[in-house]
Amino acid sequence: MTYEDIQHSTRIALFTHINPDGDALGSTLALMAWLDSLGKDVRLFIPSIYAESLAFMVESKYQEKITVWDKENEETIGADIQSRDLLIGLDFNTLDRIGAFREHFCASRARKLLIDHHVAPQADAFDSVSSCTEVSSTCELLYKILMKMPGIDGNASALPAFSAKSILTGITTDTNNFANSVFPDTLRITSELLAAGVDRDAIIQSLFFNYPERRMRAMGFVLSRKMTILPCGLAYIILNKHDLAQFKLREGDTEGFVNLPLSIDNVKMSILLKQEQGTANVRVSIRSKEGFSARKMAMEHFHGGGHEKASGGKLVIGKDISHMRKAASYVEHAAKAHFAQYKVDKLSEQQV
Repeated sequence: MTYEDIQHSTRIALFTHINPDGDALGSTLALMAWLDSLGKDVRLFIPSIYAESLAFMVESKYQEKITVWDKENEETIGADIQSRDLLIGLDFNTLDRIGAFREHFCASRARKLLIDHHVAPQADAFDSVSSCTEVSSTCELLYKILMKMPGIDGNASALPAFSAKSILTGITTDTNNFANSVFPDTLRITSELLAAGVDRDAIIQSLFFNYPERRMRAMGFVLSRKMTILPCGLAYIILNKHDLAQFKLREGDTEGFVNLPLSIDNVKMSILLKQEQGTANVRVSIRSKEGFSARKMAMEHFHGGGHEKASGGKLVIGKDISHMRKAASYVEHAAKAHFAQYKVDKLSEQQV
């Protein structure tokens, strides 16, 4: 993305992925605030509502600038997208990840840009791609782009305050509070944002100390009843629709659950499977320790991909597995196939 792209555009549309996480919201909101400060007519299109736990990220003045996909208003939404003269995608690598907006995005004749940190971006769908995997997050990549813009010129204090806060929030979530995917620039940028006045303590309070009681009770249930650890070093958690209903879990309530087994010394990889309500899909999150590839596991067995130690994918009931009850055996088969490629000395000598 260049300043010329922005300078020659008046009505700008931003897009991010289904089930937006902190990095997706952080990057789009940060860019929205900067574009708004330039006097641009900007709107954010989200294919599904963000989690309740991330609602604090959206200031009231920007809520009216967000459109969440609504089938009943598809004609109006489509017309709005077609009226935009610049489309910018953030934090996704393929158009499939923007859900029902895909058709309207492709139909637009406007210039299309992508800013993303995932592997294998769908470059032929965009006029310009800003892609880098050696960053913590799309927020970090966006920060580097914005620092080059006239009026900012490398000074974090020149960013709109809301942009700076949103960027640091996205970096914090995508690194799991700086536990993974942290590069030297990640810490440098964080330091610059703190020096510019971003209140990191407030971000931490909102992200990690503001969950509903149901999440904590569900976490105890998951650790005591739903976690299975295999001798190869893989742990998996399966949450079916009945589990989700039992604790009245909403989108975002299980954020971070996939990381819990990794605190166990013998666990090298962790997989969380969560049945989606009203669909045949089972959402899959995968995390791994150094030397073990979450991305390869996702690509080979779960129709997914992502980063080396943090990836995602899905299973389809009726296609990959006949019933949710078969999910455990599917995961154990995948574990056997995947871990066979590692040398024995990479695994713990003490078996679980």
